[in-house]
Amino acid sequence: MKLLLIHIFFLIGLCCRNEIYSQRFIEQNDESAMADCIIEHGKNLLGSNFEANTLDIGDEESLTFFKDRFDCITFVEYVLAMSLSQVKGNHSFEFYLQQLRYRNGVIAGYGSRLHYFSEWIIQNQKQGLIKDITLKIGGIKRIKKINFISKHKKMYPHIKSLIDYEDIKTSENVINHHSCNFIPKAKVKKSLNFINGGDIIAITTDKPGLDFVHAGIAVKVENKLYLLHASKDEKKVVISKLPLVNYLNANRNQSGIVVLRAQ
Repeated sequence: MKLLLIHIFFLIGLCCRNEIYSQRFIEQNDESAMADCIIEHGKNLLGSNFEANTLDIGDEESLTFFKDRFDCITFVEYVLAMSLSQVKGNHSFEFYLQQLRYRNGVIAGYGSRLHYFSEWIIQNQKQGLIKDITLKIGGIKRIKKINFISKHKKMYPHIKSLIDYEDIKTSENVINHHSCNFIPKAKVKKSLNFINGGDIIAITTDKPGLDFVHAGIAVKVENKLYLLHASKDEKKVVISKLPLVNYLNANRNQSGIVVLRAQ
């Protein structure tokens, strides 16, 4: 009986919280409400453990998530799915997470997961969940052949079937026939005033065949832009010690950024 009452109070609290976010969604413009929600959810996870490969478990692909440990991408996905479900209010967290993570929102094996963040961006912009504002705030076209996973298949033991491998190749083909943009890190400083707290920052790399090496959420601290992210180096979710520009300059393999705004 006690457990039942606790569960009821939890659901009541969640409903009230959803009403608050829905009201904020009405009173503010949609981007502002989403940004506030993203920042709040992201900061609530500060101190959570960093853990790589949290999705590569079990023999069958399924919608997997944890509330206390993340890598950089699952952190962004978790926060965005929570925010979409609360601000929009028309679908569950699990629904949005699946839409964000899987090709066409359908789980059909390991290869159906959007392993490249470039395809993640392409799909979720088409769905109207995010908007790539990179080109509008100082970005330039980025020409690079993406084929890292297919070229390094042995690094991905969960590619167990020809279907999975062909799905990966299809993903690479989609990316390589799509126009991609980025802001080189030498020019990021000029774009800072156009980046809002709550924007998703995806960090590009010069590594051959690979598109991105990291992702996080923009937050402003004393009028400076920092990165809220699941940090491999610090082994937890943190706000970067350095402002974004300095953070990029301190990482040799990071070549620039893509800026995404939740819709």
